[in-house]
Amino acid sequence: MSADQLAQSREQAEEKQREQAARVSFWADGGPKGESLLHVMNRSPDPLSNLHIVFLVSQDPPGDVAFQVFLPALTPYSVLTIEGKSLRYVEDDPADEDGYWPPLLEADANGIDLGDFEDSVGFLEASIGFQDRNGAHWARVNGELTRGDVSIDRTPARHGRVVGEPQVKLVDNCGDDGGN
Repeated sequence: MSADQLAQSREQAEEKQREQAARVSFWADGGPKGESLLHVMNRSPDPLSNLHIVFLVSQDPPGDVAFQVFLPALTPYSVLTIEGKSLRYVEDDPADEDGYWPPLLEADANGIDLGDFEDSVGFLEASIGFQDRNGAHWARVNGELTRGDVSIDRTPARHGRVVGEPQVKLVDNCGDDGGN
């Protein structure tokens, strides 16, 4: 096998490995007073596992607030939506809870509802991490897809929690035949 054939074979193998991950995207819609939305879409015919969403919200006060959500799976051809009105700033650090931040089922006395502030809740930065059908870890940060995961450990912001489960809806397969 020539060097050119070997390089082409490697390139095709890498493209095949990225195939599912390339069909995962996210975006934010702005809006006033808690109406901002963050969407994560899986256009793949396969589910994602261990979905990890990390994002910053700009709010004054209390300032930038960091959020992260872990979900065990996201179904094929679906979009997950996190509403700005479901975000709460918390005084205590949820990172002290073994690094696992599940969505809260209901608001508690420790949180301040960010949607109640006069200024809009704006999503500043977001990144997602997930595992594909083969168990490979992927991250999408600033639009770029890379192997690996995302972390909130070094985020220079206060921490917040998402109240309630994010909404997940099935969508048309976007004209994507899954590579067939």
